[in-house]
Amino acid sequence: MAEADKDAEATVQEVLDTTARALLDGDFPRFAPFVSLPYATCTREGARLLRTQAEVRATFDKARAYYLSRGATRLARRVTAAHFDGPDRIRSASTAVALAGDRVLDDEHTVVSHLLCGADGRWRFTDARYDFGSATRLGDSFLASGLFDLDIPTNQRQALTIMQNVLDRIAHSYTVNNFAFLRDAVHLPLFKQGAQGAQVFDTVEALRGDFETYVLRLVTRNVTELVLYARTAQFLGEQRLHGVYRTHVLSGPQLLVPSYDSAVSLDTDGTGQWRLMAIMHPVDLPTLDRIVNTEVAV
Repeated sequence: MAEADKDAEATVQEVLDTTARALLDGDFPRFAPFVSLPYATCTREGARLLRTQAEVRATFDKARAYYLSRGATRLARRVTAAHFDGPDRIRSASTAVALAGDRVLDDEHTVVSHLLCGADGRWRFTDARYDFGSATRLGDSFLASGLFDLDIPTNQRQALTIMQNVLDRIAHSYTVNNFAFLRDAVHLPLFKQGAQGAQVFDTVEALRGDFETYVLRLVTRNVTELVLYARTAQFLGEQRLHGVYRTHVLSGPQLLVPSYDSAVSLDTDGTGQWRLMAIMHPVDLPTLDRIVNTEVAV
């Protein structure tokens, strides 16, 4: 691991540990300085943008109430990858699980998040993408609690157009076996959450290796068409976008697997070019990602 990545990992781990302790202790004044507004909370169902300290406090209180209701005494959060994206940004992946003493309360889940360093030198979270899995008790309880009440998308038509354009470029890259199309549509490092946990593709070579594996599996499975259809999309500020899309994997006129929904996050550098920076696949369904990463026929 490069020294810069070690520094990034240590920075993220410190923030995770501090905010976890503050959450269970109910110490919002210690928690709040580590959140940058507006703050985006994303799941495979959609996204919510917290714009005020009052909204952050309400979410903080709901999360704490949930953990206390389960008897949690510790939140174990562990950084699995962290990379600097310029001098003042870090993109990271981590795992999280709640414990009561040594007893695990919920299924471990993955989180992909971004941190921004402010003028005061403090690192703050700007967003987080939670992949609970549809069958986890944690995901069911959080979603039912209103912790992840979703915004009604605004400017959806424009957001959908942007997202569909990126999805079309990605699907086309695989069907014509042209890595350049995919590379142009991705912002490295790319974070992927799904059946394999959290994966990070931080180099062109790593992304190319994954691409070639996908193409090989598509050929051996006789996939003739890959359709990615944007279903919902919303802007999270001016340079971020989060949405849900449906995947159809076709072999001739037949679906190879049942169609399924995934979520993506895109960003732009302000030039009008939007790129994929994070993707969440279902963890408990026969997805294309699962087909590619296993030898088991579906």
